[in-house]
Amino acid sequence: MPRAEVMKARQERNAALVEAMLLAAMADGKVSQAEMQTLLRRVLERPEFEGTRADDLNTLVEQSVSRLAAAKDLEEILGSLRQRLPD
Repeated sequence: MPRAEVMKARQERNAALVEAMLLAAMADGKVSQAEMQTLLRRVLERPEFEGTRADDLNTLVEQSVSRLAAAKDLEEILGSLRQRLPD
C-alpha cells in the first residue's frame, strides 16, 4: 500500500477514535473542560497518535466535533465509526 494511502487510513482511524472518545465524554449531555483535558491526555497516551503534533491534534478534535454535530442521527455516526475502525 502506498505511503499516502497508509497515512490517509491512519488519519481516518484516528479521527474515528477521537469521535468515539467524544461520544463517551458527551454521554451525560455535556463535556466539561476537565473532561476535554482528560480526553486529550488519553489521546496522547495512545500509540496510534504517536508523533501527532499538538496543532494537528487540535484540528482533529475540532473536525471530529464538527462531524458529530453534522450527523443526522446516532446510526449515521455508528456506521461511520464501523467503516473507519479496524475489526
